[in-house]
Amino acid sequence: MAKLTSLGESIGRNLITSQSLDITTEEEEQLVSMPPFEQIQMKLNHYGRVRWASQTVYSALARSCKDHLKHSAYFRLQPHFLMSDGSESYMEFKFRFSEYKTRVQSTRISGNVSWLAIQTRRSEIPFSSMSPSHSEKAGSFKRRRLCNDNVPSCLSSSERCDSGNCAHGNTGSQGALSSAGNLSSRKIFCKLIQLHDQQTAENPNLNLGYIETDGLQKYAVLFDDAHLVFGNNEPISLPSLMIDLLGRVGAGSMPYERVELAKQLASALLQFQHTPLLCPAWGSEDIVFFGNPRDRIEAHKLFKGPHLHVCIKETQGVGIHRSGTDDQPCTTRRECFIAHQWTFALAVILIEIAYQKPIKLLTDVIDCDKNEPADERQWLAADALCDNLASKLGTRYKAIVRKCLRQCLSGSEDVEKEQHDTYVYVHVINELEQLKVWMINHGEY
Repeated sequence: MAKLTSLGESIGRNLITSQSLDITTEEEEQLVSMPPFEQIQMKLNHYGRVRWASQTVYSALARSCKDHLKHSAYFRLQPHFLMSDGSESYMEFKFRFSEYKTRVQSTRISGNVSWLAIQTRRSEIPFSSMSPSHSEKAGSFKRRRLCNDNVPSCLSSSERCDSGNCAHGNTGSQGALSSAGNLSSRKIFCKLIQLHDQQTAENPNLNLGYIETDGLQKYAVLFDDAHLVFGNNEPISLPSLMIDLLGRVGAGSMPYERVELAKQLASALLQFQHTPLLCPAWGSEDIVFFGNPRDRIEAHKLFKGPHLHVCIKETQGVGIHRSGTDDQPCTTRRECFIAHQWTFALAVILIEIAYQKPIKLLTDVIDCDKNEPADERQWLAADALCDNLASKLGTRYKAIVRKCLRQCLSGSEDVEKEQHDTYVYVHVINELEQLKVWMINHGEY
């Protein structure tokens, strides 16, 4: 049984960057190269736009049905949400939707399941919706018009659907929204979607209408042809999938796919933190896939389509991801030991990906001091598990996870300076991308 080191020793060890044992010095310098400042700013601004858009989409969905207390949605995790139909840009969220929350590991087939896509079009985004560090760089919390070729165009009040000038991406019809119905007006969104019957619809990208939040923001709703790929497959959680694959393809398999998945989840952190889609205590059980791979080839395809399980419901106009969680500032040192819960949760998931086992099975063999506060025990357990990561996915992966653990602490200088997002992008997402490139170049896949 592994014995935890002291808190001070563990934190001190985390302040030292781990050196690679299986990558040359020249290769390591290339691996950890900093992206250009312009690239960092562009990516962080994009993450801010995704956060803003996802919150408004969540709010519109939460208000669209009064017949059900909550709904189950599995949002497709995409590296790039920004799309274009040739004339203007828009942001598209794809997800599986049903009228009640299903259990991830349940074998019961969900009722009234639909695969949908929601498009948002805006050319003005309040910088206050982004992180404080990004707003400071912009100069103030003011609204600024963004570049037309990088940001969704605005569907403003002057472009209301009753004017007949609304645009719609996938159909190519300039009046698509005006010709379709308001799916929010009668609060029976689920029933209307069911009546359209995705299984028998002739058009797999049928425009269903639109939903709205406050009467000014309208979002086009379409059938998504993902149902042709995933069909009626029930969701399988990441821990269950890892255990299943462990028995089929063996331990240590699919290193490239696991690093790519780790990068996607790190991107999801910056896209959805501080929104109703991602609670602070998110975990691998919230990451699901649709399918039952029989071999590595099928597993490789499956890993390209992770989804985030989100419970959608309306509580005094504000949606929440999971009951019993909040984002209230802590008031004591012990509450604040882990300052950024989202990042700590990411570190735990990255550890699970390396070990190919859920965290509960890993921490059960660690001898911990029951007198320590729960958050400190959790952090120490994660830190102890990092010791063996080099044998799982290499020393660079181990160093990246340690950086996550360091970053989530209350004493982190970068958290105090409100540079958290920049740190995660440069030292986690960028380094995972560089590690993936290194694996391709050296045949480690």
